Amino acid sequence: MLLLAAATPLLERLHFNRNNVAVLRPPEGSPSLEVVFPHLHTLFIEENAIESWEALAPLATLPALHTLNLNGNAIAVVPPLDSGFASLRVLLLRGNPIAEWSSIDHLDALPRLAEARSA
Repeated sequence: MLLLAAATPLLERLHFNRNNVAVLRPPEGSPSLEVVFPHLHTLFIEENAIESWEALAPLATLPALHTLNLNGNAIAVVPPLDSGFASLRVLLLRGNPIAEWSSIDHLDALPRLAEARSA
């Protein structure tokens, strides 16, 4: 993903599906995601290998991100959320093995979330 960012600094939408991505952390010494994707507002990372909400932490600081599609990953728990994802309005979680209502309740901490889909 970061290779794309270098070539497309004004990127607004990115579909990065079925790439077996498990971690979204930039390599050491690389700029943070909010620096390389300042305009990214829609991100689809469907059917990858993301297993935890913690793996999404680098996305939490993207300033324009309003739509995040995580369908078909392996996220089982959404932990209590303290901060981040300030602009997120749409979150898609279909096909993740979320089994506890508390995970859905934790989404209430996202200040602008208007739509969440699961199941």
